[in-house]
Amino acid sequence: MKSSILTFFLSLFLGTTLAHGAVITVGSGESIQTAVDGAADGDEIVLTYPGQYVGNVTVNGKGLTIRSLNQALTSVLGNFSVTGLTAGKEMNFQSFNFSGDLNCTGAGILRVKDVQIGNSLIGSGLAKIVLQDVEIMNSLSASQVTDCYIRRSTITKTANIEGNQDANGNPTRFVFLQSTIKEKLTSTTAKSWIGYSNLEESYLEGTLEIVKNVFYGKMHDNTGGIGIDLNGTNTTANIHNNKIWGFKEDDSGTLNNQSIGIRISGDAKANIFNNQITYNLDTRGNGTEIYSGMGIYVVQTAGTKIFGNLFFDNGVNGDSDTGAANIWAPAQNVTIAYNAMIAYSTSGLVRGGAENHAVVNSKTSADLVDKGHPDVTHQDKDGSRNNIGPSGGRNYLTNGTTTNGPIPISFTADPLAVPIGGTVTIESTGATVK
Repeated sequence: MKSSILTFFLSLFLGTTLAHGAVITVGSGESIQTAVDGAADGDEIVLTYPGQYVGNVTVNGKGLTIRSLNQALTSVLGNFSVTGLTAGKEMNFQSFNFSGDLNCTGAGILRVKDVQIGNSLIGSGLAKIVLQDVEIMNSLSASQVTDCYIRRSTITKTANIEGNQDANGNPTRFVFLQSTIKEKLTSTTAKSWIGYSNLEESYLEGTLEIVKNVFYGKMHDNTGGIGIDLNGTNTTANIHNNKIWGFKEDDSGTLNNQSIGIRISGDAKANIFNNQITYNLDTRGNGTEIYSGMGIYVVQTAGTKIFGNLFFDNGVNGDSDTGAANIWAPAQNVTIAYNAMIAYSTSGLVRGGAENHAVVNSKTSADLVDKGHPDVTHQDKDGSRNNIGPSGGRNYLTNGTTTNGPIPISFTADPLAVPIGGTVTIESTGATVK
């Protein structure tokens, strides 16, 4: 093969860019607000007191850096409000904790690093939000933000990343790496990349790459729910090498569209390769289950492929009106092949009209080796035939959950098959920590 690498982009999305203006120190008994009022664009405000500052802080129309000398010892009892952050200006928060909200509006850039936010973060209209090593004790809300990048951070409740266009009509992007959302993620951005993270439920639209995550439904809480919920004609998702499990109910009443690993509706499209999708079920035998207890539920799709996945313990304990299968999908626009499946109770392998091809009826690791899709594009990292399950294929990083190195968030090669002496164009975008 003759390789011609025409483009390789490595975007340094994450990290904090410190200001290069004046340095203003705020010591014991001094006011952060007074320092902010006296500062100019680009100045750095340093909290030198290893204790608690009290009072809300408002930054209006300035791009500043506010940081402490010691995150473990420095805290602020109050809220931070940033308004009028115009295009080209950056607001940086680094290495301290505070008890309240962080609210930021404007067209500039918000960077937060090594900070615990005691309540919620709310951002609107910004060019960029960058969070690294941040803990948000409540929720994150970002609206019409052009680029939202999160790495090694934890959101205790929900995250809502809304709007497929920013205020200027540009497509929005969301990158979520090595992080945790303990309740529900909602993203309606134009493009999202969700990788090497821990989540519970999600509702997603747009163009999506979802790789090597754990979607856990807290099965011992009997909360039901849906792991990955895709919707809309503009939605196309690559879902691979994830574990999606534990969306469990124990309900004797009526259960409707619950306990589902992945749901696809509104003509969304998906490639679902090499995942483990298990324990999405209703364990109570009595009651009525309507489209519940399924590993994958395809309501309506313009094109979905389901290859190389491991399914078991998806269904309903006993009879069910509808649902109760590893996969429920119509015959139209759905291809199912090279998966491993075991039925739960009286539940089915595949229902709804779709055909099931080349299935392995086992969950034993040895039975999954070299049983996935035979095409070269699905080969494992060692060049052998695809293994069924989340270790199959080559489109993931083995150490992706722990590495501090660059993580690719997009990769294209054109053409995929190259003859000897041919030329291939490779384009990649990645994220790293600086």
